[in-house]
Amino acid sequence: MQQKTIDIYCENPAMKLAYPVGTTLEEIVKDQQIKLKHPVIGALVNNSLRELTYQIYKPKKVEFIDVTHDDGMRMYIRSLIFVLHKACREIFPKSHLVVRHPISNGYYCTLENGNIFLRGKETAQIYEKMKDIIEADLPIHRNEMPTEEALEIFRANNQRIRYRCCVPVATCLHLFIS
Repeated sequence: MQQKTIDIYCENPAMKLAYPVGTTLEEIVKDQQIKLKHPVIGALVNNSLRELTYQIYKPKKVEFIDVTHDDGMRMYIRSLIFVLHKACREIFPKSHLVVRHPISNGYYCTLENGNIFLRGKETAQIYEKMKDIIEADLPIHRNEMPTEEALEIFRANNQRIRYRCCVPVATCLHLFIS
């Protein structure tokens, strides 16, 4: 039996493509050898931002993006924040990284509940751990789950700050784990 295909209009380069239902954006990037100024980091699918693991099930318009696109830069920064979080959890397991707000060309962050004052040595540890994590090229998995299940993960990992932020708000959360 022949597998069902769907049409995808790719804006860069401008062409109509046919792919099997369930093909990921990453597979299309590799198959079409999509080259942008920087590595492809995501795509606008019918003008909605999607990660490269997004699967196509219906005809779509796709524009691949890199860090030169505003949305691509936001994806890149968010990924770096995940890396920073993982590094801090490994080095200071009793502390919680809190990303407060943008400041200048970066973000103001704090480590809470660990009575840690970051000096050069600690900052260098975090930097080296981040480099190790990036070098390991670990995937970031997106898991969609009911809010209660996500809150239980936060509670189990002693992430009270995230728990307090989420409790009254949503019925479904997106949880990113590396």
